[in-house]
Amino acid sequence: MIHPLRIPIRQQLINAGWGYASINPSSIQPDNGAGLTRGIIGLVNKGQPRKPDDWGSLRAWAWGAARGLDYLETDPAVDAKHVGIEGVSRYGKAALVTLAFEQRFAMALVGSSGKGGAALNRRNFGEAVESLTGTGEYHWMAGEVFKLLGVKDIGVSNNYKTEKMPPYNTSMLDGQLAWRQHDGGHTDAPNMKYFIQWADKNINHKPPVAP
Repeated sequence: MIHPLRIPIRQQLINAGWGYASINPSSIQPDNGAGLTRGIIGLVNKGQPRKPDDWGSLRAWAWGAARGLDYLETDPAVDAKHVGIEGVSRYGKAALVTLAFEQRFAMALVGSSGKGGAALNRRNFGEAVESLTGTGEYHWMAGEVFKLLGVKDIGVSNNYKTEKMPPYNTSMLDGQLAWRQHDGGHTDAPNMKYFIQWADKNINHKPPVAP
Protein backbone atom coordinates (compact mmCIF):
# COMPACT_ATOMS: atom_id res chain seq x y z
CA MET A 1 0.00 0.00 0.00
CA ILE A 2 1.24 3.50 -0.87
CA HIS A 3 1.25 5.93 2.07
CA PRO A 4 -1.25 8.78 1.37
CA LEU A 5 1.41 11.47 1.90
CA ARG A 6 3.53 9.93 -0.86
CA ILE A 7 0.80 10.22 -3.48
CA PRO A 8 1.57 13.32 -5.61
CA ILE A 9 -0.88 16.19 -5.24
CA ARG A 10 -1.89 16.02 -8.89
CA GLN A 11 -2.68 12.32 -8.55
CA GLN A 12 -4.79 12.91 -5.43
CA LEU A 13 -6.84 15.48 -7.34
CA ILE A 14 -7.27 13.27 -10.39
CA ASN A 15 -8.29 10.31 -8.21
CA ALA A 16 -10.94 12.54 -6.62
CA GLY A 17 -12.40 13.53 -9.99
CA TRP A 18 -10.70 16.93 -10.27
CA GLY A 19 -8.52 18.32 -13.03
CA TYR A 20 -5.04 19.72 -12.52
CA ALA A 21 -2.98 22.41 -14.24
CA SER A 22 0.30 23.98 -13.17
CA ILE A 23 1.90 27.34 -13.86
CA ASN A 24 5.53 28.41 -13.52
CA PRO A 25 5.55 31.77 -11.66
CA SER A 26 9.11 32.55 -12.77
CA SER A 27 7.95 32.45 -16.38
CA ILE A 28 5.75 35.44 -15.50
CA GLN A 29 8.07 37.36 -13.19
CA PRO A 30 11.53 36.40 -11.84
CA ASP A 31 11.69 35.71 -8.12
CA ASN A 32 14.32 38.31 -7.28
CA GLY A 33 14.74 42.06 -7.10
CA ALA A 34 17.08 42.21 -10.08
CA GLY A 35 14.30 40.69 -12.19
CA LEU A 36 12.04 43.71 -11.74
CA THR A 37 13.36 45.10 -15.02
CA ARG A 38 12.34 41.82 -16.70
CA GLY A 39 9.22 39.66 -16.71
CA ILE A 40 5.78 41.26 -16.99
CA ILE A 41 6.79 44.14 -14.71
CA GLY A 42 9.83 44.92 -16.83
CA LEU A 43 7.82 44.52 -20.03
CA VAL A 44 5.23 47.08 -18.89
CA ASN A 45 7.96 49.45 -17.72
CA LYS A 46 9.98 48.91 -20.93
CA GLY A 47 12.97 47.57 -19.01
CA GLN A 48 13.17 50.50 -16.59
CA PRO A 49 13.16 50.16 -12.78
CA ARG A 50 9.72 50.12 -11.23
CA LYS A 51 8.25 52.96 -9.17
CA PRO A 52 7.67 52.30 -5.44
CA ASP A 53 3.92 51.89 -5.94
CA ASP A 54 4.21 49.60 -9.00
CA TRP A 55 3.47 45.89 -8.83
CA GLY A 56 5.68 43.48 -6.94
CA SER A 57 6.24 39.86 -7.84
CA LEU A 58 3.22 38.62 -5.85
CA ARG A 59 0.86 40.80 -7.85
CA ALA A 60 2.57 39.83 -11.10
CA TRP A 61 2.18 36.13 -10.30
CA ALA A 62 -1.47 36.76 -9.48
CA TRP A 63 -1.92 38.44 -12.87
CA GLY A 64 -0.34 35.43 -14.55
CA ALA A 65 -2.64 33.02 -12.71
CA ALA A 66 -5.62 35.01 -13.96
CA ARG A 67 -4.33 34.71 -17.52
CA GLY A 68 -4.13 30.96 -16.98
CA LEU A 69 -7.77 31.01 -15.93
CA ASP A 70 -8.60 32.97 -19.08
CA TYR A 71 -7.34 30.00 -21.07
CA LEU A 72 -9.13 27.41 -18.92
CA GLU A 73 -12.39 29.25 -19.56
CA THR A 74 -11.99 28.48 -23.27
CA ASP A 75 -11.68 24.72 -22.68
CA PRO A 76 -15.11 23.01 -22.71
CA ALA A 77 -13.67 20.16 -20.60
CA VAL A 78 -13.11 22.56 -17.68
CA ASP A 79 -15.76 23.64 -15.16
CA ALA A 80 -14.44 27.21 -15.09
CA LYS A 81 -16.85 28.25 -12.32
CA HIS A 82 -15.12 25.93 -9.87
CA VAL A 83 -11.42 26.47 -10.48
CA GLY A 84 -9.25 26.71 -7.37
CA ILE A 85 -5.67 27.88 -6.85
CA GLU A 86 -2.98 26.37 -4.64
CA GLY A 87 0.36 27.66 -3.38
CA VAL A 88 2.96 27.14 -0.64
CA SER A 89 5.14 29.74 1.10
CA ARG A 90 5.63 32.79 -1.16
CA TYR A 91 3.31 31.19 -3.68
CA GLY A 92 0.74 30.83 -0.91
CA LYS A 93 0.94 34.59 -0.46
CA ALA A 94 0.56 34.95 -4.23
CA ALA A 95 -2.53 32.72 -4.17
CA LEU A 96 -4.09 35.02 -1.55
CA VAL A 97 -3.28 38.08 -3.66
CA THR A 98 -4.83 36.30 -6.64
CA LEU A 99 -8.07 35.77 -4.73
CA ALA A 100 -8.12 39.42 -3.70
CA PHE A 101 -7.90 40.66 -7.30
CA GLU A 102 -9.50 37.84 -9.28
CA GLN A 103 -12.88 36.72 -7.98
CA ARG A 104 -13.36 34.13 -10.72
CA PHE A 105 -11.28 31.68 -8.66
CA ALA A 106 -13.73 29.73 -6.52
CA MET A 107 -11.40 28.55 -3.74
CA ALA A 108 -7.78 28.23 -2.64
CA LEU A 109 -5.48 25.93 -0.72
CA VAL A 110 -2.79 28.12 0.89
CA GLY A 111 0.07 26.46 2.76
CA SER A 112 2.81 27.93 4.96
CA SER A 113 2.20 31.51 3.81
CA GLY A 114 3.46 33.09 7.04
CA LYS A 115 2.27 36.09 9.02
CA GLY A 116 2.04 38.19 5.89
CA GLY A 117 -0.22 35.49 4.51
CA ALA A 118 -2.89 33.41 6.22
CA ALA A 119 -1.21 32.49 9.53
CA LEU A 120 -3.45 32.58 12.59
CA ASN A 121 -2.58 35.63 14.69
CA ARG A 122 -3.26 34.13 18.10
CA ARG A 123 0.00 32.27 18.67
CA ASN A 124 2.24 33.63 21.45
CA PHE A 125 5.60 33.13 19.75
CA GLY A 126 7.18 34.38 16.54
CA GLU A 127 5.75 37.50 14.97
CA ALA A 128 2.78 38.67 17.04
CA VAL A 129 -0.06 41.05 16.31
CA GLU A 130 1.38 43.45 18.90
CA SER A 131 4.71 43.64 17.05
CA LEU A 132 2.91 44.54 13.82
CA THR A 133 0.53 47.10 15.26
CA GLY A 134 3.19 48.59 17.53
CA THR A 135 5.34 49.55 14.55
CA GLY A 136 2.57 51.31 12.66
CA GLU A 137 1.03 48.54 10.56
CA TYR A 138 -2.31 48.61 12.39
CA HIS A 139 -4.05 49.56 9.15
CA TRP A 140 -3.26 46.15 7.64
CA MET A 141 -5.80 44.14 9.59
CA ALA A 142 -9.33 43.97 10.92
CA GLY A 143 -11.19 41.30 12.91
CA GLU A 144 -12.24 38.07 11.18
CA VAL A 145 -13.76 39.49 8.02
CA PHE A 146 -15.75 36.36 7.16
CA LYS A 147 -18.08 37.15 10.07
CA LEU A 148 -18.61 40.65 8.71
CA LEU A 149 -19.53 39.14 5.34
CA GLY A 150 -22.12 36.90 6.97
CA VAL A 151 -20.60 33.54 6.03
CA LYS A 152 -19.40 30.73 8.26
CA ASP A 153 -15.79 31.04 9.42
CA ILE A 154 -13.69 28.55 11.42
CA GLY A 155 -15.89 28.95 14.49
CA VAL A 156 -13.74 30.76 17.05
CA SER A 157 -13.96 34.11 18.80
CA ASN A 158 -12.09 37.24 17.74
CA ASN A 159 -10.18 37.39 21.04
CA TYR A 160 -6.66 36.33 20.11
CA LYS A 161 -5.56 36.82 23.74
CA THR A 162 -7.75 34.00 25.04
CA GLU A 163 -8.10 31.68 22.05
CA LYS A 164 -5.71 28.72 22.12
CA MET A 165 -3.75 27.48 19.14
CA PRO A 166 -5.38 24.18 18.08
CA PRO A 167 -3.16 21.07 18.18
CA TYR A 168 -1.48 19.90 15.01
CA ASN A 169 -3.73 17.98 12.61
CA THR A 170 -6.91 19.50 14.05
CA SER A 171 -9.42 19.89 11.21
CA MET A 172 -11.63 23.01 11.27
CA LEU A 173 -13.42 22.44 7.98
CA ASP A 174 -17.11 23.12 8.63
CA GLY A 175 -17.24 26.69 7.30
CA GLN A 176 -16.56 28.49 4.05
CA LEU A 177 -13.25 29.41 5.66
CA ALA A 178 -11.31 26.31 6.73
CA TRP A 179 -8.07 25.74 8.61
CA ARG A 180 -5.81 22.81 9.44
CA GLN A 181 -2.17 22.90 10.57
CA HIS A 182 -0.43 19.67 9.65
CA ASP A 183 2.82 18.30 11.03
CA GLY A 184 4.46 17.47 7.70
CA GLY A 185 6.79 20.45 7.28
CA HIS A 186 6.85 23.27 4.71
CA THR A 187 4.35 21.81 2.24
CA ASP A 188 0.62 21.54 1.83
CA ALA A 189 0.64 17.92 0.58
CA PRO A 190 -0.61 16.48 3.93
CA ASN A 191 -3.63 18.80 3.75
CA MET A 192 -4.61 18.02 0.17
CA LYS A 193 -7.04 15.21 0.97
CA TYR A 194 -8.77 17.41 3.55
CA PHE A 195 -8.93 20.30 1.06
CA ILE A 196 -10.54 17.99 -1.50
CA GLN A 197 -13.19 16.90 1.04
CA TRP A 198 -13.89 20.53 1.99
CA ALA A 199 -14.03 21.70 -1.63
CA ASP A 200 -16.28 18.81 -2.71
CA LYS A 201 -18.74 19.71 0.04
CA ASN A 202 -18.75 23.43 -0.78
CA ILE A 203 -19.40 23.02 -4.50
CA ASN A 204 -21.49 19.83 -4.27
CA HIS A 205 -18.93 17.84 -6.26
CA LYS A 206 -19.23 14.07 -6.04
CA PRO A 207 -15.97 12.14 -6.43
CA PRO A 208 -15.94 9.22 -8.86
CA VAL A 209 -16.98 5.83 -7.53
CA ALA A 210 -14.12 3.35 -7.52
CA PRO A 211 -14.73 0.39 -9.85
